Amino acid sequence: MSRYVVRLFDGPAADETVIVRDGGAADAGTASTAPAAADNFHLAVGRPLGYEVLENRGCVVGYNAQLKIPAWVQYRLTRDRSETEVLDRTNSFDEDGALPRAARATLADYAAVSSDYVRGHMAPADDMLWSVQAEAQCNLLSNIAPQIGTGYNGSVWLRIENRVRRWVLTREDLTVITGPVFESRPYLQAIDRQPETDRQMLYNVVGAGNVAVPTGYFKIIVDMRNLEAPDVLAFMVPHFETVAGPEREIEQYLRSVDDIEALTGLDFLSGLSTTAQEAVEGQPAQALW
Repeated sequence: MSRYVVRLFDGPAADETVIVRDGGAADAGTASTAPAAADNFHLAVGRPLGYEVLENRGCVVGYNAQLKIPAWVQYRLTRDRSETEVLDRTNSFDEDGALPRAARATLADYAAVSSDYVRGHMAPADDMLWSVQAEAQCNLLSNIAPQIGTGYNGSVWLRIENRVRRWVLTREDLTVITGPVFESRPYLQAIDRQPETDRQMLYNVVGAGNVAVPTGYFKIIVDMRNLEAPDVLAFMVPHFETVAGPEREIEQYLRSVDDIEALTGLDFLSGLSTTAQEAVEGQPAQALW
């Protein structure tokens, strides 16, 4: 069975972007903004490696080494790729050898809770069947997070994934961004010798590696045909075991991109113009495509 941890929330984890401020130089008497200057002095023994961006054939993964799941996965699905199937799904899952051992989820972590959680793809394997390499990399655990099986991964979440494959047949070119959500909860348990705060983060972990189980998942779909005024759908689906009926109707999970940014601390669609972002991020879509 899974365990749970309670952690204080102090904001989203930073990525690997390096910001060198004025004066961040190799010695106090020299002003420089060159990253190399700061690296040579303060980081002479190297920079701690944690957050990783993994560029795969079929998708790009922003990986959270502390939680041992992706923070986000982004890929572009075209009609040609969706209609090209060079192989059947292999479901040949494996650990990601590109990550440090301490940062990896393992097959044993998921095997320990296989009756409760399945290995949930962020970039779906069925969207990668146009390439042997893309499908194999999609099955690495760096693209995987724990999901409840029949009541989530095989139902409401699968419905959204299937809709994406239908939408790309008419819209021809979509970008899809997917990842986990961890929502704060009321204060539940005192931390020894720490003043109480208004709320805490609460989530399950699985396996000996403490792989985090999200409290929800998001999916953002962008129609790429007109990036000055793109059509965008955004979903945030709470991660619980749904039952047949209204809980599995995906329309109710439409949210705004701004809502998902607030929950995750991520900034989506940054490649669009400011005008386009303001137009599409503030309000949920009124209907499915």
